[in-house]
Amino acid sequence: MSTGYAIDLHTHSQRSDGALTPTELVKRAAARGVTIQALSDHDTLSGVAEAVAEGDRQGVRIIPATELNTESEWGHVHVLAYFINPNDAAFEVRMKWLRENRGRRIGLMVENLNRLGYPVSLARVQEIAQGGSLGRPHLAQALFEAGHVPTYDAAFDTLISDGRPMFDGVTTVFGVSSLTIFGLVGSVSSTINGTA
Repeated sequence: MSTGYAIDLHTHSQRSDGALTPTELVKRAAARGVTIQALSDHDTLSGVAEAVAEGDRQGVRIIPATELNTESEWGHVHVLAYFINPNDAAFEVRMKWLRENRGRRIGLMVENLNRLGYPVSLARVQEIAQGGSLGRPHLAQALFEAGHVPTYDAAFDTLISDGRPMFDGVTTVFGVSSLTIFGLVGSVSSTINGTA
């Protein structure tokens, strides 16, 4: 009973801006007939071990991956890197820097929201993220829960997307730099269009 593709190379867990734990994500993929899945959380490989363990139980091969937000002459570009060693300490140092800057960005957005009459707690945003890399989806959920927007999507539409009042540019690396970083760890990279 397959309801999708056998390969999914772009998935996110709660370790970044997904809704499911790595275990739940792999179980759902297996139920849909996926046999190869890349866990490509933003700026982290912290869910890979859990996903691999569940993948072994479910018969799903897990590809360790991550997604970086980059800037290029064309605007925002997301770069996916596959087959990264989750135990590479030097790579983790780079990812930690990106996660910390992502957290600072969300903190600034929360300050701006509070200052302009949309009170939301950074602690609640962090709670929604469940220890994962902070992102705008977590902030959107907090805004929705606080009653500042009628839907989760409305938070993006009215407040926190590019060009909206509360948007604060993401700390990124330049596209060429991301490819250099990924090349140093022996990964295979791919680009996708996006607006992190």
